Amino acid sequence: MKRNPGQWLHSPPISLRWIIFIVGFWVSVFMLISFSKVSYQAESRVEAPLLYAIRDRVGLSPALDPHLKIYGFDDKTVSTLRRARLSYKEWAELIESLDSRRPKVIIIDALFSVVQSVYDESDVSHQEMVERISRLNTPVVVGAYAIPGKLPDRVPLDETDPSQDLTKYIHNYNSHTLSPKEQASQLTLADFVGNSVYGPEPDVRAAFKRIGHILYGQREGRFYPFLRLSDTRGLPYLMLRAFDDVVFRQGHLFAGGAEIPVSSDGSAFINFSNVKEFSKNVLSMRSLLSPNTRDAALQDVAAGDYVYIIPMHFTGNTDFKPTPIGLIPGAYTHLAVLNSILKKQPLRPIEAAPLLIVLFASAAALLAWWLSPVPLFFSLITLFSLWTGVWIGAFITIGWVFPWLLPNLTLLGVGFSLLMHRTRESERKSQYVRQAFEGAVQPQVLTKLQAHPEKLSFEARERVVSVMFVDIVGFSMMVENQLPRLAFESLRELIESITAIVHEYGGMVNKTLGDGLLCFFGYSFEEDRERSDHAEMALLAAAKIQKSNVPRMIRAARNREPVFPLRIGINTAAVFMGNLGSGQRLDFTVIGNGVNFAKRLEGACMPHSILVGPTTKELVEPLGGLDRAKRRMIAIKHHSEMVEAWEYDPFAQDPELRVQAEEAYRSTTYLTRIERRWTIANPGNITFTSALGESSLVNFSATGMSLVMKNLVSRGTKLEVQLDSLDSSLGKQLSAFGLQKFQVEVRWVQNHENGYLHGVRYLDLDTRQTDLITDLLCQFGLEKRDGSGSREAS
Repeated sequence: MKRNPGQWLHSPPISLRWIIFIVGFWVSVFMLISFSKVSYQAESRVEAPLLYAIRDRVGLSPALDPHLKIYGFDDKTVSTLRRARLSYKEWAELIESLDSRRPKVIIIDALFSVVQSVYDESDVSHQEMVERISRLNTPVVVGAYAIPGKLPDRVPLDETDPSQDLTKYIHNYNSHTLSPKEQASQLTLADFVGNSVYGPEPDVRAAFKRIGHILYGQREGRFYPFLRLSDTRGLPYLMLRAFDDVVFRQGHLFAGGAEIPVSSDGSAFINFSNVKEFSKNVLSMRSLLSPNTRDAALQDVAAGDYVYIIPMHFTGNTDFKPTPIGLIPGAYTHLAVLNSILKKQPLRPIEAAPLLIVLFASAAALLAWWLSPVPLFFSLITLFSLWTGVWIGAFITIGWVFPWLLPNLTLLGVGFSLLMHRTRESERKSQYVRQAFEGAVQPQVLTKLQAHPEKLSFEARERVVSVMFVDIVGFSMMVENQLPRLAFESLRELIESITAIVHEYGGMVNKTLGDGLLCFFGYSFEEDRERSDHAEMALLAAAKIQKSNVPRMIRAARNREPVFPLRIGINTAAVFMGNLGSGQRLDFTVIGNGVNFAKRLEGACMPHSILVGPTTKELVEPLGGLDRAKRRMIAIKHHSEMVEAWEYDPFAQDPELRVQAEEAYRSTTYLTRIERRWTIANPGNITFTSALGESSLVNFSATGMSLVMKNLVSRGTKLEVQLDSLDSSLGKQLSAFGLQKFQVEVRWVQNHENGYLHGVRYLDLDTRQTDLITDLLCQFGLEKRDGSGSREAS
């Protein structure tokens, strides 16, 4: 922490520099991932499988179009024919029989790339098949593939094939600025430039006017609508060749009246149904090949149907492909594409991953800036869930495929990074506030301040509060006469009790002064405002402190434990409140004359009582529950004249309790010092004069005196005094030795029937001078010496 504590606690929970760094880091990471193969794998192995599984679970997977008729060369067909493929004659007969039902198109998932007579030596060869198929009304679509380079001893498809001319697929939407060839070169197609295309062997090629590629997309769950072979040449996908209206309009691909959304890499999503839907609709070719069952089987085919034949659909020869719905026969991927076109349910990829990454990173940053850790955590989870719901809902209802994983990972990466930073920073501030205010304010207030340290006001400003000093009488002597550990534990217990009472009445324990406490009432830290009832609360707290302490003293005396009487001074005044700590130290306190006067009131207070200033008395005068205050004129430090104060006696209704407390203190702390003392036989013979007037000397020792004053003088007050006798001879003798006047300090005060008994100690006198004073007092004040010693209260 290099800044001032106030600046640090009031600083934003997260710095703008840190937010920019975190956002920049995670955005960079996921931007790079979005353009890598990792993104494709996430889409095909995480996002898409989850989408299809959810859609299938809710029963919204697309059913197959009723115009689709699917036949497979399956295990039943192999078992009946005793072979794994048809002869060209059988192909011709099969296609002719299907043509008789006037389907829209016949699609064969095969290449016919090898010419040979299969199993049947009487086969009339491929030429007959070509002739028979060429006479049919129904177009027949077969497959092809593209590979880099050329295959030896194989003949690729003719590059001049009109079906590969991209310009024939272009709707002249931009004919005024670009030629068809220029438009063709700008189409978004999968790049297969320089590849050779192989399909049906030249000897049978004439039978098939429609050829489409059967390649799967490099990304699982996608296909290539077109393969770009050059700027103006392209090979359509197998299932697109089933339609006569394949066209590009303004760069968008349409087929069968439905748009096929194409991604920037030239691929398109495949809208899969579930595997059961595919499998239950695949019919066995066996019934079509047998003359006895053919006519009945053909009844399933109606005019306008799309007939799809799968030649390799038997065990051991099925071409399985990994897809988002699992490992399925490759023919099913082609079938899913054809079905989505027929039902006009293609999937539309929303290629907004970079934009969403930035948006989600920004959203997480804003949330982290405004929200505290707990709301931030739940906001991130909520936003994650909402986006997941949008992602699933868009896919199920309208077929839009948004990027999900990377934006959400960005949200969580940025959000939780900032959450951890904010939590750590909040914890540091919370611990700092706890260390500074624990025990000083109420626990519930401390909890609020820890949660919102920015509410603390460190600006020094004038506020009207009631300041209370609590002093433990005779602590030093108690430590001398008790085991330090026992005295310390008793002191700690007492301070904890006082602190709890101060907190109960809304006060703050500002400082623990070793054997006392500085408290104040009237300021709310959590709300940064003053309270109006602070004088009343301070007095009520002081009364409860005294009333709870006296029984504790009496019990302690019985148990031979430390006994601690208390003095309490309260003053209501305008003080300056603020942080006086330097560097990294927080010291929130109050200063001013009003604080000093409260301390003087405490010094002038009698044990077990409460001494308050005039302002406090005026504010609490209407308060019931305590006897009326007694006016006291006290002498305090730095004041030449007596000062008005008001004493509240919490034991006015039970004076015996006070007597017991005083006796407990005497018996425990040995209030009589074991030193030789002399009692004045006739106090009127000796005068004791100071700026406060004359006092009556009661007794004396070699170190000090006990004297009675009409007014109470606070402990610690230093007085310049003068001793003399009625005939002035004492004063003359003292003057002869330079002791006409000398300094004393008030060390203790007790009630006395004629006023207040004060114990004073000599200041700045050496042993010779104190011995001289003692000898002269013995001459002028004693009728006889009292060696038994009376006991001086300390």
